[in-house]
Amino acid sequence: MCAHHMIQGMELAESYFYKAFGLFITMKHHISIQGVISGTIPGRIFLSNNGDTAVLSNPQGIFLGGSPDNKAFLKEINMLLQEILLPQLASKGELD
Repeated sequence: MCAHHMIQGMELAESYFYKAFGLFITMKHHISIQGVISGTIPGRIFLSNNGDTAVLSNPQGIFLGGSPDNKAFLKEINMLLQEILLPQLASKGELD
């Protein structure tokens, strides 16, 4: 799993997933999101440079946390989804 080069943000190493915790606090009932942050469920987290927005992917789906107004970051994430994340999920047979 290689980290994709981003300008508006970065993929967090698992030991830094806690940095995104507050952005997903409104979704704390989602066990799969908390599982990724706590390291019990495999997943990836991408955090914007300003720390306002994060995207989390896991076997259950792709989740947006924090500010939805971070247009430059979300545009970059959109490209990442199309080019890397969705094709990877499809190749593993994880997409319905």
